[in-house]
Amino acid sequence: MRDAPYTAAYEEQEVYSALHDYLKEAEGIEILPSVRLLIAEFIRHMMGRVAHYYPTMLKEEAVAKESKTGEIDRKLWIALEDLHDGWEQSGEVGQEVYGAGIAFGVIPNQYFKVKNESFIIFCDYPIANFKCKANAAALTTGGDERLNCRMIILFKGGDRPKNLEVKSLERKEKYNAVKNNPDLIEYNISGNQKVSITW
Repeated sequence: MRDAPYTAAYEEQEVYSALHDYLKEAEGIEILPSVRLLIAEFIRHMMGRVAHYYPTMLKEEAVAKESKTGEIDRKLWIALEDLHDGWEQSGEVGQEVYGAGIAFGVIPNQYFKVKNESFIIFCDYPIANFKCKANAAALTTGGDERLNCRMIILFKGGDRPKNLEVKSLERKEKYNAVKNNPDLIEYNISGNQKVSITW
């Protein structure tokens, strides 16, 4: 938005969706590495910020007491219209009902359910060519190999497959977990890589 001193959930989701559409349309076409990197880093940055459009995720003093339209109910998972930076309070414009669906626009592009298994795969970069077959999944990370993204395998109810292994097919090397607990395993994966996950 021109001259707006804040970001807005709905408009940011529109940009996010347009970038995913662009990547799908451009599949098979050589894209400049700098463009791939810019798109992937925008998406990663949005993944870290998007939850904070919801007032329940912000500290009480970070949310405006009064808004220009309607009221703010901090208990509702309805996005704030305006997310400010620095010491300015967010929510001065109000909560936006049309921004409430932001999670439904993000989850299908970043979280991948593995059929007949009790885990899902999350990546904060765009993912292409996600495929599953018996005891294996494959995907291609967006971005550029000079930077890494986070890939997290989230387990349901602590039910974890044995012998889980994540490898780069280009580099022919195994990725080691940077975080491992009963609920998840996290990896730093290079951008623009074909990745294999086996269990």
